[in-house]
Amino acid sequence: MRRLASTTLIGACAVGLLLAACGSDDGGGGNGGNGAAGGAGGSTAGNAGEGGSAGNTTAGNGGAGAVGGSAGTGAVGGAAGNAGAGGTGGAANVLPRASRSSTVALTSDDATVVMANQDCGGISIFDTSNNTLRASVPTGGEPSSVVIHPNDTSVFVANRADATVVRVDGIDGSSPSAGTPVAVGSEPTGLALSPTGKLLFVAEHAEGSIAVIDTSTMQVVDRITGVDTPYALAVTNDLDNDDSDELLVVPEFFGESIGVEGTDESRQGRVRFFNVSDLTASGQDVVFQPVDSGFEPKSTPGAGTAMTSPNQLGSVNIQGDKLYITSISVSPNGPPTSNGNVQPVIYSANISDRTVDTNHTVNLARAVKTDAGSDPIFFLADIVDVDFIAPDVAYVASRGADVIQRVGFGPSVTVGHPNGVRQMDVLQAPPTGPGGCKNPTGIVAGHASPKAWVNCWVSRSLGVMDFTTQTLAATVKSCDLPTNPNEQKVEEGKRFFFTGRARWSDSAWSSCSSCHPGGLSDNVVWRFAAGPRKSVSLAGSYSHGPGANQKQRIFNHTAVFDEMHDFNANTVGVQGGAGAIQEPDTGAGATDCSGALKPTALGDGVKGVNGKPAKEFQDAAENCGTKDFDAIEAWAKQIRPPSGRKLLDSAAVARGAVLFGEFIEGTNSNGGCVSCHGGPGWTVSRRFYTPSTATNTALGTSVFTAPPAWPATWTDHSGDFQLSTQNAASDSVAGAQGPNHVACVIRKVGTFGVPGNVTATDEVEVRANGTRAQGRGGYNIPSLYGLSVGAPFFHHGGAKDLEEMFTGTTWEAHYRAVNAAFLTGTNAAQDREDLIQFLLSIDSSTTEQPIPFGFDGCPTAF
Repeated sequence: MRRLASTTLIGACAVGLLLAACGSDDGGGGNGGNGAAGGAGGSTAGNAGEGGSAGNTTAGNGGAGAVGGSAGTGAVGGAAGNAGAGGTGGAANVLPRASRSSTVALTSDDATVVMANQDCGGISIFDTSNNTLRASVPTGGEPSSVVIHPNDTSVFVANRADATVVRVDGIDGSSPSAGTPVAVGSEPTGLALSPTGKLLFVAEHAEGSIAVIDTSTMQVVDRITGVDTPYALAVTNDLDNDDSDELLVVPEFFGESIGVEGTDESRQGRVRFFNVSDLTASGQDVVFQPVDSGFEPKSTPGAGTAMTSPNQLGSVNIQGDKLYITSISVSPNGPPTSNGNVQPVIYSANISDRTVDTNHTVNLARAVKTDAGSDPIFFLADIVDVDFIAPDVAYVASRGADVIQRVGFGPSVTVGHPNGVRQMDVLQAPPTGPGGCKNPTGIVAGHASPKAWVNCWVSRSLGVMDFTTQTLAATVKSCDLPTNPNEQKVEEGKRFFFTGRARWSDSAWSSCSSCHPGGLSDNVVWRFAAGPRKSVSLAGSYSHGPGANQKQRIFNHTAVFDEMHDFNANTVGVQGGAGAIQEPDTGAGATDCSGALKPTALGDGVKGVNGKPAKEFQDAAENCGTKDFDAIEAWAKQIRPPSGRKLLDSAAVARGAVLFGEFIEGTNSNGGCVSCHGGPGWTVSRRFYTPSTATNTALGTSVFTAPPAWPATWTDHSGDFQLSTQNAASDSVAGAQGPNHVACVIRKVGTFGVPGNVTATDEVEVRANGTRAQGRGGYNIPSLYGLSVGAPFFHHGGAKDLEEMFTGTTWEAHYRAVNAAFLTGTNAAQDREDLIQFLLSIDSSTTEQPIPFGFDGCPTAF
């Protein structure tokens, strides 16, 4: 009887599959076939009919088997049971796991990989059966995230520079096609789909919101607002066809300021939850607190291990009820040192009760140090993505170390594979392909295949990981590398900026990008030798407005660096690397560059009398002439400033632009902000000389005289030399406050410490060595690029947002530095809002306002 029923069931399954095959790619599964008849009764009741079989996508509802036949009597069998009713149609296609943001995605059958090509303006589509490039599709500027629809034939692409989302159909064939771009908010960085693929969520990083797109119409149908810098997204998935019971998970990229800026416990991480059904907030947030790094900083022996705070929450993965989020966590207390700055921490939490899973929250550098076995050990600089092959086995992509790290999340966290492979160094060239994998930015693990695929960003290739051997098995070219020498130089500079390998850090613990994600700012206040200093966005190092001549700003908050090469000191002193500017180990003047080279930090950046600038030192033949910082400079010059917000009130922006403009007493009520923030790059700070021993020596004896147009309170340096130390302040120890700075770009506008609060000032204005910070005499004027992703503000992070900066009396010396009556009167609230809207709109396309006559304090040239 059971054999007959099974045979009949096979036929029913065939019917179900056939019906499903007739549906559309986006439709439900076919109706299940009729159940088999129940077997004839023997001495017991007949068997009930089997349920209908599944459709070909997800299961149809089983057919209800009828009650079995009656019991037989004597030798006469009972009547056969009635056949089960046919199953209802299968559910619509559903993703096999929780959707999440990444730069690489995989179809559910493991047959097709799609990779975002950030530098080539499109996507590459690969056939995994033979590791070949199937097709390339242009989508827009800086593709940043890709997710594949449950139909396995469509992919959605976020284009960060263009602020668009594009749907590409036909990815399973040789001729995929891109649809019309959908405009979204500024800087879209992450995508995630609801399980059925009906809704697409877009992280509008600079907008502070999440767009909701109906994928059937490709229209923005709603928006979640009030989220600080969303970056990566994920959506829960209980594997049914009901999206309404799912949650959208949104980590905020930057940690929230708590406590005293510049301390190791000054940040906490926040994860928000929203109901997919109605987009409302769902329950309490998950809040990650600082954790023990497990490392005693080399710069403070005997002081104990440092705490490290969550920041740059750049990817999120859901496994059942668990969240796993990558972080480049920070320990800014200083003095800066390689093992006490940033840490690769994975934070874990329980979704159901929103509690932090402390057992699975781990500093991977600490785990690697403890468990990684024999050298070489890479400390996993800049972990940026994580995926799982099982609920408790993950693989983490380290962009700065060129490593894929296996992590076990069992009863305790372990690293490495039982076969003895502790780390997978993907920089080493695999058996096939164009070479190793430089700077992996995304990883996706197979659903059934023991493999993963990696976006090798800088090498512009797809990496194929073989988990059975724990190796990089192959790489496949995704798009062409540049052939133009100037473009090649930029590409080299990008590599140097984003790597922690070789000379660039101590065992791949950090990179330049660790504190400057994408060349911008991590928004953390670090305690450096000069005092508390928020990381400066390199997008403002050079102007990006119209015109052929690109202006360079003097660097750092107190204008202590005047060329990009000065940051070699950070490579050595902060990252623990050997540095890119080196000299022979055999002594000064030696010309043998074939042997070991010794690190050359070069000390203070701005050289005074008889000082040799860093680039001049680099270019000297006796110092081996490495030109790596020339390449970094070339790359830094083309960093794209973040786009201004796009969802602003255009009328308010226009009014704010007027208020920003020149103040003419008795004529208008403008703020005169342009007096300091006018000109190319939205700052009057500019380098008016080419550093050299002769020029810097002359500047070290040339007197700076403040222009007559300046208010007397703006500078303490009139009469000082152009390159000089800062005069002693009344509240500091006797003597000038080094290091040297460029006097003419400094403005004193009430941003030292916290005006009117001696206690708060004493807490925050502290150098790494514990003494009073430099800066009482003023600061170098910053660029205004990227304010929407730049909070908190000022050198010490004293203003948590623009509203706080322009409200109340604390910072009024700053916003009334030109017009003492600015933002007063009956229109103050509206004027404040208009000004803020204008500031949030500024990017490289915004018309720059010229500096009013007499307010540029530096010579035209020297």
